[in-house]
Amino acid sequence: MSNDEELEDSAGTEILPTSTPQEGVLDTVAALVAATPILGGAISSTLSGMAADRRFERVRGVILDLESRLDDLSAEQGDYIRSEDFEDLFRETLRRVENERNEAKRHLYRDFLLGTIHDPGGDYDERLRILRALEQLQPDHFAVLRAIDQPPGPEEDESVLAGSRMSTLRRRLPTMENEHLDDLVTELGDLRITSGTLGGMVTGPSAVELRPLITQFGHRLLEFIREPDDETDT
Repeated sequence: MSNDEELEDSAGTEILPTSTPQEGVLDTVAALVAATPILGGAISSTLSGMAADRRFERVRGVILDLESRLDDLSAEQGDYIRSEDFEDLFRETLRRVENERNEAKRHLYRDFLLGTIHDPGGDYDERLRILRALEQLQPDHFAVLRAIDQPPGPEEDESVLAGSRMSTLRRRLPTMENEHLDDLVTELGDLRITSGTLGGMVTGPSAVELRPLITQFGHRLLEFIREPDDETDT
């Protein structure tokens, strides 16, 4: 073979791609399905159309984390994972994960999916409502909600004649700026997660017992969400 022919063969080899971007996506999806046998069916139908970029990596991270937490599932839970309801919630949740830059918020989505699996008999529409509310919330909202859900501590004197609920909440969240806290409280009320007011003076016991401010919907939301990790934006 002449030198010219060798150069032509070498150039031709370099020009031919080893795989297309779409093939790379499918290979990644296939590997993820193989690595997560419990969630494999839902993953396969959800991820094939997603782009192979950093947004895909967000989804991949949540799926692997979720799979690692699924131990000793009951038959009912296994059936739920294979159900149309779960597949639809799974798809809706991962669409939000794909576009979510904040890792702590992505962990909240993971915990939502974990909660649906651990309680497989819930109403689909109610869970979709929770997911939509979750989309509008940030980790700071949950810090406020958990502070409201906290029982009175030993340093909170219920014997005083009067006090302010907002003062109690500010004591429980000392590092949060007052204006930011006020905004978060208002937004929780707008979403019907809390009700009533934290302003004004009330009796001493009412000032330190904030749990009645959480609505039934707020309590159901809390059941799905564990304490988020302290993460930064990525």
